[in-house]
Amino acid sequence: MTSADGSGPGTTGASAGTERDGLRRTLGFRDLVVYGLLFIAPMAPVGVYGALDARSHGAVALVYLCATVAMAFTAYSYAQMVRVVPRAGSVFAYARAGLGKGTGFVAGWMAMLDYLLIPAVAYLFSGIAMNALVPSVPSWAWTALAVIVTTLLNLWGVRAAARVGFAVLAMEIAVLLVFVVAAAVVLVQDGAARDWLSPLTGDGTQGAFSLGAVLGAVSVAVLSYLGFDAIA
Repeated sequence: MTSADGSGPGTTGASAGTERDGLRRTLGFRDLVVYGLLFIAPMAPVGVYGALDARSHGAVALVYLCATVAMAFTAYSYAQMVRVVPRAGSVFAYARAGLGKGTGFVAGWMAMLDYLLIPAVAYLFSGIAMNALVPSVPSWAWTALAVIVTTLLNLWGVRAAARVGFAVLAMEIAVLLVFVVAAAVVLVQDGAARDWLSPLTGDGTQGAFSLGAVLGAVSVAVLSYLGFDAIA
């Protein structure tokens, strides 16, 4: 006997088995966008701004424009591959499908290192930052506390982690907006300390504009985009 959609009892059982074997689609589109933004962090450029400013001779805006163009090609590639290979695994699944099992194996381990190093750096930075605010508590204690809190949050469940992630992202954006408004107030009151075009042409403190210096800084700036592939 077949059902209204033309599937018989055997087909229904197979579909149910496939549903049980597959990943449960718990997160919605908004949750995934928030997840990706949390991974790359809107405040990420703050931590490397000084290094980029020194390395590029002041042309930080140009550095990020170049990095955005470079990473846009990567993001476009991911958008295409997620349609061709609609499976979990991100770069591992794409490299395995397009270049073979060996390449996929190497790409998977590189992605694993990425997902290990990004949280490790975030934990370290959070420990150092909290120690600067509360010097009486050592940085390692703050780092350990961050590890414990995030581990418990993930064990709590993916929906709970998504809700907390949305709240954290909202706070990050709020802090970023406060910084932008404060910077605008300083510019209006005191004026710019550098030429208005210096973010694109350099500040001239170390000679003429250097394309090599800009491209060297781009290799650091792309770190601000790491993690967007986690959505895949």
